[in-house]
Amino acid sequence: MALTANAIATAIQFASADLTGPTASKLFSAIGKAVHAWITIPLNVYLTGVTTGQAGVGTISAGKLFMLPAIPLVTAGLAGANVRGPTSLSLAKAVSIGLAASISGAGTYSGTSLGVAVGADLSKVVVANPMTLAPLLALNMIGDFGAIGLSVGPVAQGLAVGIASQVLTMTGVGVVAGTPVPSPTPAAGNSPFNQVG
Repeated sequence: MALTANAIATAIQFASADLTGPTASKLFSAIGKAVHAWITIPLNVYLTGVTTGQAGVGTISAGKLFMLPAIPLVTAGLAGANVRGPTSLSLAKAVSIGLAASISGAGTYSGTSLGVAVGADLSKVVVANPMTLAPLLALNMIGDFGAIGLSVGPVAQGLAVGIASQVLTMTGVGVVAGTPVPSPTPAAGNSPFNQVG
């Protein structure tokens, strides 16, 4: 199962016991679409890793991503944008848990291994740009709600900072496959620019 916007939105909705109704569903849908569009563009989010195995050059085609919930990071992002109160805490909890569940359940990454042709890769997100996520969140909220409200900007900015902070905690484990050098030589290398999706 691939990571999709619907999978992200559904996981956020399952994680939300306090936020229900058509407005919540529209908000979760907007978040799912924005995060999926954002996270799969390498200039917004990418991983760097270390590879070990046989010398050469190889590719990582379906590395597995892992993320734990980080509710305080999303809460802090919302608070930093002056979005506070019991609803913001419920939103932070749902987004953090849902995002972690969807990415850990279906998230993959790919990239190139320099120095290792056959072996293993361990990667970590090193770039997660909230400035490119905020407009996507705002535009998807406006599109799903059919109108713009006063809270769209602060909620989008706060969620962007919180989500990007949580995405920076994401790690991945992958298999490197390629053509090794003629004589099997142990090697260590790196995977400098891996992308989600």
